[in-house]
Amino acid sequence: MDCKLSQMTSPIRGAALLFALALLAVRPAAATTISSSLDLGAVPTNAGTGLSASYYQFSTEPTSLAQAAALIAASSGPVATFTTTAICYPSCGGATDADASTTMTQYLNGNDSNFTYTVPQSQIPTQISQTAMVITGYIAITQTGAYTFNLSSDDGSELFIGGQAVADNDDQHSLQTVTGTAAFTQVGLYAITLDYFEASGSAGLKLTASNPSGACAIAVAASCTGGTAQTTLFYSSLPAGAVPEPASLWVLAAGLTGMFGARRWRRHAG
Repeated sequence: MDCKLSQMTSPIRGAALLFALALLAVRPAAATTISSSLDLGAVPTNAGTGLSASYYQFSTEPTSLAQAAALIAASSGPVATFTTTAICYPSCGGATDADASTTMTQYLNGNDSNFTYTVPQSQIPTQISQTAMVITGYIAITQTGAYTFNLSSDDGSELFIGGQAVADNDDQHSLQTVTGTAAFTQVGLYAITLDYFEASGSAGLKLTASNPSGACAIAVAASCTGGTAQTTLFYSSLPAGAVPEPASLWVLAAGLTGMFGARRWRRHAG
């Protein structure tokens, strides 16, 4: 009788173990805590006007953010710089994410202002293949608690806030979305960096976020699915009295990219 009971309960225990492992597999990752020491100033009373972006072109396809960082470090600088008010390329409309094979101008789709070429415009590639973008600035955090960030890209991308990795969508792949959570203990302005590369073919990049109340904080509509882009939380400079901004944002961004690229290389090498 004991033997039969043991034979009956063994499969049950096995099923329970598999169920517990499944729960662990789907449990969301812990939030990245952004220290209040990284708060660079109070939330401004005026709406933000966007982030600073740098666009790089290469003669070879980057296959990862680490390789893109190395190519950036070896380059003579960006081929263009601009201010972007929304991160939703190539389109801010529609209810779903999208990618496309386009020129850089078509890819940005009007989401850029103050566009400045740092090389002759004739040298800008006809396609967005073999390129990278580094987007930097500051994000206004208006509530304490956990913000959820959704980062979609084709190919690789990674989001940093206060120098902390929040969402990692690296490597060559078709359009896909990763989610990261950042917990803030203090409202204010925090540094934000978004690194992105495109190898070849179709390209796409989109960032949305919801605040601790579940409401849309960064999006292309109040529903976070489509419509007119919301841009009020992005700032390209700090208000007076805050921590001084570096003289060149793209130099800082390239340095940050190089640092996380080196960290990633060491991790893979190990």
